[in-house]
Amino acid sequence: MLLGLVVLPCAHMPCRGVPPDQTERALEAQGMLDVLEARLLEQFRDAQDEQERAGLIARLEDFYLDRIRSEPAGSPVRSALIDRAWRVVEAASEDQALELRLTLLVESYLVIERQAALDEVGLLSDADRRDAIATLSTVSARLRSIASLVTVRANRSLRLARGSESEAATERMNTDLRLRSLSNYYAGWSGLMLSLLENRRPDNAVFEAFGWLLVGEGVVPSLENLRDASLEYEHVARAAIGVARAKHQAGDSAMADLWLRRVIESPSVPDEIAVQARYRRIRIAADSGGWDNVLTQLFEHLGTADDREPLPVGEARFLALRALQASRERPSTPAESVARLALDDLVSRGEIGHVLDLRERFGRLPLLSDGFVSKYANALDLLSNAESTGSPVRYIAAAESFESSMKTEDAERFTDQRDDAALKRVYCLVRGGRPAQAADAAAELLEKSRSPQFDEEALWLRVVALDATEDVRRIDQLRSAVLAYLARYPGSERARKLLLRHAGTDVLAADRALDELRDIPDDDPLALEARRVIARLAYREWTARGRRDDASRQGVIAAVMWIWERTDRVPSNDSQTRRADLDLNRIAIDAALATEPRLPAAAGEAIERADAIIRSDPSLAGFGPELTLRRVEWLSSIGRLDEADAEADRLRSAADPKAANADRIILREAFQRLDDGVRNPLIDRIVLQIGSRVADELIPPAPQRLSAQASGVLARVIGVAARVGADRDDARQPLVLTLGSVLLERGSPTPQAARDIAGVAAALGESELEAFAWSALLSASSPDEESWWEARYHTLRLLAAADPARAEAVYEQHKVLHPIGGVAPWAARIDALFAPGGGG
Repeated sequence: MLLGLVVLPCAHMPCRGVPPDQTERALEAQGMLDVLEARLLEQFRDAQDEQERAGLIARLEDFYLDRIRSEPAGSPVRSALIDRAWRVVEAASEDQALELRLTLLVESYLVIERQAALDEVGLLSDADRRDAIATLSTVSARLRSIASLVTVRANRSLRLARGSESEAATERMNTDLRLRSLSNYYAGWSGLMLSLLENRRPDNAVFEAFGWLLVGEGVVPSLENLRDASLEYEHVARAAIGVARAKHQAGDSAMADLWLRRVIESPSVPDEIAVQARYRRIRIAADSGGWDNVLTQLFEHLGTADDREPLPVGEARFLALRALQASRERPSTPAESVARLALDDLVSRGEIGHVLDLRERFGRLPLLSDGFVSKYANALDLLSNAESTGSPVRYIAAAESFESSMKTEDAERFTDQRDDAALKRVYCLVRGGRPAQAADAAAELLEKSRSPQFDEEALWLRVVALDATEDVRRIDQLRSAVLAYLARYPGSERARKLLLRHAGTDVLAADRALDELRDIPDDDPLALEARRVIARLAYREWTARGRRDDASRQGVIAAVMWIWERTDRVPSNDSQTRRADLDLNRIAIDAALATEPRLPAAAGEAIERADAIIRSDPSLAGFGPELTLRRVEWLSSIGRLDEADAEADRLRSAADPKAANADRIILREAFQRLDDGVRNPLIDRIVLQIGSRVADELIPPAPQRLSAQASGVLARVIGVAARVGADRDDARQPLVLTLGSVLLERGSPTPQAARDIAGVAAALGESELEAFAWSALLSASSPDEESWWEARYHTLRLLAAADPARAEAVYEQHKVLHPIGGVAPWAARIDALFAPGGGG
């Protein structure tokens, strides 16, 4: 890997195109570079001739080179500048803006170089390798094309400069030579990397490109014509390493080793490059299977003391990978020694991820010592096995293995991995059916962990474990854990799940839960379930407040309607969801119908949805009678009493106890319509048929008195029966006599009910019942009321017909008590009954 190749000196030339005008100089001086860029691009688009266009390309080249080099690698600004610079380059001819074109191609190459380095240590996927090859094929070809162009240009500049004393000619020559070196340098490296990724011999063009830097000619360089003095330049020394790698890739590892030794032994080579050459020499020895040689070089380079500096991560992984591959193919003591050394160095640097990856690739790593890493890796294997089988026993085995790894002497060296082992132990205990033990282990981890990145997972698993214990003695711990999680990670998906699960329970009060649930945005995946919980909690609030809090009621309806807007009426295939949806609609029906003002539209929608759910799932058939009763209530509320009665018939036919409730609902609505002045045969029929049944249910065994409710129902049924019977002279009049007798004897008849009973009794010749009715009205009235005088008249009238003498005596007493007379016309009628020749 080139690790950030040295950028060759690149002092800019004087402006090679149209000189900048005063405005552009001012913009640059004030740092308004974005405005300057826009101005140059606009001029470039509007250029009318090739000379002007060429001048602007040169100015844009200088502009982008300065801007790109001033921005740090990987910054968004740099990336955007590179994208815009490419547009200019693509609009220019092939021989224009060569330095900018070269710079942009180098940027592309360096990305692929990093991928090639990953491929060398087994960390590049096949798909990424294919993409890298496709990109690098284009980049390498374009680099060779630029190298060819600038090589021709440099040769011409050399000839011109030798015959001229012009500073401009010299500067042109220096620039062209610099670009020749730079373009050939990257042409060589890109061609080499392409051959490595494609796993083939490099082309001769790779060697010839490096030749321009090493021997000053585009030929295959040799050690004989390599000048040691030139190796003091970093790019030349790196080119020599490139030749060594190309020799090795071509199958000549011995010659590759000689090139690398030449670099290492040269006193002119910078130390950093010499170190890279040493590691590359070790890699080539490993690739060639020379494991004894690898060990020798490692000891020479790093020493053999226990306190030696570990290998760099990349080198350790490379050697471990190659040594393990070699040992698997052909057991070798030196290869195993290299593998052990490399793995130990990875462990000592804390790079357990690489160790675990190698372990996964090669199976167990028996080379590892019996320390934390080995036991931790073994526990991961057990966990993987448990996950694939779901066996609680295997989860417990994994938990015990994680615990064992945490107790090793060297566990303290691996803080993050040790805490990860503790966390995975908690998880395994939960999955293994030991939630109480898991909860305690999670609490211990939260107390002792030095790796904050595990805190959230540990707190979450503690909640899960405490919840799974279902131990009422731990409810305070569960509440504390849930509140702690909500406080530390508000708005997270898990926090929302806790709200959904515990809202309104002993763990999380309904008022707090409602506030937080309402904050869940509509587009959140959990929004639907959140609205279900909101509906349930708001319904609970509403019922707890005696169904008088209309805000809670509206909250129920709003949450349910939000759900309806986002779901269709087709029941879910999941039985649990179907039941939840049914409960939701039952809540909505009750909220819509239980109090005034009723919400018939919402009730109707909820009933239809509930009906579809019940019909889709035989296990929910038990809710059918309840839904029928609700439909009776809904139909009654919107005045469709005949349909409500038809629905009630389904309950009556099934002898369902809810039939009585259905009768009372329908009767209540019929009475309401009578109060509103509605008179029609349907109302009359319902009052007489259903009212008679309800009255029978309300009349207690004799001699118990009627309740106020029962008296009211009997009175209203008697009223309708009296009216309808009188109008039609039909058989409904005896009903008045039957119910009237009970009402008079054991109830509290209204004045109108007494009159109705008396009237029907008179029509049917039932004088005794008629007298009873008038007497009841008389007893329930006072002399200052018209009803008293009306009843007094009729009782005296009936007494006079049955017992004139007694009637006379009663009349005399009446005159003594009421000498002044009474309410007209009844006082006069009373006197007329007892006048000579009178008779009322």
